[in-house]
Amino acid sequence: RQPAAALALLALAGLTALSALWGQPGAALRTAPLPALYAAALWAASLADRETVLRRLRQAVLLVAAAGLAAKLSGLAPQAAGPESDRLAWPVTYANGLGLVAVTGTLLSFLPGLSRRSALAGGTLCTTVAVLTYSRSALLAGAAGAALVLGRRARAPTWAAVVAALALGVVAGEVAQPLAARFAAPAPDERDARRLLDVSGHGRTELWRIAWDEGLERPFAGVGAGTWARAAIADRGTTALPANAHSLPLETFAELGLAGVALLAAFLAFGLRATWAEPVALAVVAAWALQATADWVWQLPAATLPAVLCAG
Repeated sequence: RQPAAALALLALAGLTALSALWGQPGAALRTAPLPALYAAALWAASLADRETVLRRLRQAVLLVAAAGLAAKLSGLAPQAAGPESDRLAWPVTYANGLGLVAVTGTLLSFLPGLSRRSALAGGTLCTTVAVLTYSRSALLAGAAGAALVLGRRARAPTWAAVVAALALGVVAGEVAQPLAARFAAPAPDERDARRLLDVSGHGRTELWRIAWDEGLERPFAGVGAGTWARAAIADRGTTALPANAHSLPLETFAELGLAGVALLAAFLAFGLRATWAEPVALAVVAAWALQATADWVWQLPAATLPAVLCAG
């Protein structure tokens, strides 16, 4: 059978390649293989045994986390985040990406059938690595995923979930404005544990504004895959900018318009539906989706493939 989530990703890859007709041909054709890779991985995972995929995925993530921690403790870890950075980024080479990989391992430690010792050891290793990346987005995504696992397993009554959602909505409404102001305010990007207490977005809102403005130029099909960086350079008048908009939905809207956003939403919706019966896989996909709204983990197969395999 053909997984709907994989078909959505294949359609996204097709739209990405097709955007070469109205965007930058070279950029579009360089971008298209990535969603095709994810579609193939998801399709392959759907053909394999679910328990085997999740256990092998956990083992792979544990190896990545162990390699990163060993390199950190030995002082051999390259400082990918800068010479003055204390953030752990290797072997993924991007601290927030490694953070997401690590919290994925923490969530996979909730898999049923694992011995208590194995689950505790793996969860402790991955959580330690996640903390050493000082990635706020990864830690928040992991916490949300863990809450989702516990909530699904507890099978809380519907009325309790509704009350909790309303309470969270009220709290969010009260703190949204001051938090948004502090998130948008410029602040130095601390490269150590102090950044865990920092709520600044370090320029993300400006990157998101550029993506939004670019998308409004051609809201239905976008201006073409791989064009955001050029638009950002033109807008800011400098090349000292990130290569991505740090938000998958907004960058997709800018480059592929509402058509691309619809396909991306379809992939996510089908993926969440497919994992609904397995709380751990559901939490991994949800955590990835949460972080992808504020970072560029889509461009990091090491950070995205775990969620794609779980969706399969």
